[in-house]
Amino acid sequence: MSASYSTWLLVALKSKRKAHSTESPSGVVVSTPEGDSVECAFRFDFKAINNQAEYEALIAGLKICTVLGADEVEIFSDSQVIVNQVLDEYQARDESMATYLELAKELLERFKEYRII
Repeated sequence: MSASYSTWLLVALKSKRKAHSTESPSGVVVSTPEGDSVECAFRFDFKAINNQAEYEALIAGLKICTVLGADEVEIFSDSQVIVNQVLDEYQARDESMATYLELAKELLERFKEYRII
């Protein structure tokens, strides 16, 4: 899928956790085709590995896109593991990662088109 005027952009971000911190910050930026954007930052009350925080951001962004009526989305992620799991290039071997992957794929089914890079 090439980006078109009707394509929404979703950028899933994760921040490095500070040493000895139990907080796992991440965030998402969703941009409409018209150039408006929604930015959300998340801080979790549980100790999450980077890929969990990245999945949380991706899932939140997909939910935002759905609520706002997006039908095409282009997703940018700095986690190659997440990208490759969504593209079925990698398997999610950990049970919690498999659960995140399943939810992300269910949300992606709501879009006419999507691309993740």
